[in-house]
Amino acid sequence: MVKIVLKAGKDAVEQAEKFGDFEKIKPGTYRMVVAEINAGHSKGDDGKPDKKRPRLEFVLKPFSEDREGKVKFKANYGQLWDYCRLDEDVQEAKRAQWAIALGATPNRQGNVSLSIENEPDKPGTDIGKHVIARVKAGENQEGDYKPEIANVWPVKAGAEGDEAFDEEGEDDAEEEDEGEEEDSANPFGDEDEAEDDELLTADSLEAMDLKELGGIAGEFDLDPKEHIVRNRAKKVDSAKTKKALIDAILEAQGAEPDFEEDNSEDPF
Repeated sequence: MVKIVLKAGKDAVEQAEKFGDFEKIKPGTYRMVVAEINAGHSKGDDGKPDKKRPRLEFVLKPFSEDREGKVKFKANYGQLWDYCRLDEDVQEAKRAQWAIALGATPNRQGNVSLSIENEPDKPGTDIGKHVIARVKAGENQEGDYKPEIANVWPVKAGAEGDEAFDEEGEDDAEEEDEGEEEDSANPFGDEDEAEDDELLTADSLEAMDLKELGGIAGEFDLDPKEHIVRNRAKKVDSAKTKKALIDAILEAQGAEPDFEEDNSEDPF
């Protein structure tokens, strides 16, 4: 047997001792790096990989607490896994979500397509790209907390010129509260999973933006596009659209909407 000696300096030793074991990241929205993309198959009823159910496995490494990548994590968080089925009849919204997150742009017909390159050293590789990911609370087989990927979208969220997808800020929040009209075909994005499985309240939904509400709607089999409210100029009224979608989500989960009656002028 060949004798191999591992060496490390003092600074490296202190850093290793500081990190210790990996910690489980808490629910929230973070910037992450695509560490791996692996092709495989979902398991069938017999517990074995089913070749009729191809899928991609995305391995994400937490990068920063903020979307801009400036607030680095102090803890040593472990990687997270997300899976995307490639069957033509399932998880189409999730495929669109990942394609857009990795840089694809919908064509004039609204369709999107992306050829994945999962070799790190090849030109145009998707390994190492940054995405924004929302983490939700899940459980492992023992019932312990397990962080899961709920949704992903591009670092610069949304299409060019679509303010409903822009980074959140005080100015954006004030404009939305005042009912600013967005010139957007779909202000919700293509998210299809709710942030968590707890009962949603009007207050918690009101705190979300349109993109997040679009993801919540998908969990209740609602098409967010059906709840878009437009004015006479056919532009999206953000405030009224948000209210309509929140009412629909609350109704879908069995809760009565508790918003005050909207006495604003009917845009139609």
